[in-house]
Amino acid sequence: MRLCPSGIIDWRNLFEPEPDCHSPIAIGETKLKVEGTEVYVWAAVDVGMFEVVHIEVSLG
Repeated sequence: MRLCPSGIIDWRNLFEPEPDCHSPIAIGETKLKVEGTEVYVWAAVDVGMFEVVHIEVSLG
């Protein structure tokens, strides 16, 4: 898996946590081909709760 530093900063800005209020957020991405079109799927997961916080899909 590749991580883009600018993407991580953008995601962190979306989830600006209050101190000691929630677990760290893990972010992952993967590139898929859907009906011949390449897309990136991004997912943010609350590590402590094992809960998906956000999913984003963008054209590749």
